[in-house]
Amino acid sequence: MQLGTNAERTHPVEPHWYLEAMGVRPEAQGRGLGTRLLQPALARADADRLPCYLETAREENLAFYARAGFEVVHNALPLVPGGPTHWGMRRPALGGA
Repeated sequence: MQLGTNAERTHPVEPHWYLEAMGVRPEAQGRGLGTRLLQPALARADADRLPCYLETAREENLAFYARAGFEVVHNALPLVPGGPTHWGMRRPALGGA
């Protein structure tokens, strides 16, 4: 419950798509599967002219999401007391929402 409350405080107040969970097994990474999983959500957000927001707890994911147009907007989020660091990331809608 605390995770949801803490995450909600960092979400954009503007309308947006929240990309909650996605993952690719480590042995399948590097084959473009994550990009293919992410693409339909980004296309829909762009069609709706809405930005996207997500959090990641893995620093190595920052570069992956940056390649998809996301930028870090929150560093070291304390989503769970004593838990892992999270980064909040935002991607504007294609065309500049």
